[in-house]
Amino acid sequence: MSDAPVVTAEDLVGVVGDLWRSVSPDPDAEDAPVPADWHPRGARVLRSSIGIEGSWDGDLVVTSAPGAAERWARAMLAIPDEEPVTETDALDVLAEVANVIGGAVKAHCAAGGRLGLPDVGVDESDAGPPPEDVLLVGVPMTWPDAPLGDADAVFTLALVHR
Repeated sequence: MSDAPVVTAEDLVGVVGDLWRSVSPDPDAEDAPVPADWHPRGARVLRSSIGIEGSWDGDLVVTSAPGAAERWARAMLAIPDEEPVTETDALDVLAEVANVIGGAVKAHCAAGGRLGLPDVGVDESDAGPPPEDVLLVGVPMTWPDAPLGDADAVFTLALVHR
């Protein structure tokens, strides 16, 4: 295993906040995602992962409850509230979220390395956080206006060793 990158949860939260503010319908609003609890085990999640190779090899994995994926898709694709968001739209957007955040991680810790192509899918039963022996950094997030404990508003970022 190569040297692990020095990426913190705060680094990931910062990148997510910057990305959200760049696509938010109201960029001045204080609605950037904030830390939360992990998805409940067994919850259905949409997933995107992207490989990072260089001085360190691993994956950035983004998992999202359907409601959180819909919120990202509405913002990034400018889908009005009265129009439905398809699962395909949500998965495409999660692939782009993984690509942007993975690019920031690569620039931070694997300069000269490579970023793979996003892989997406739906997991009918989430297993919770990755095992500690592979998890480098994990950040579950939600929006400050989500009802307390709303599991459908949660998405997570996990940087894992390969």
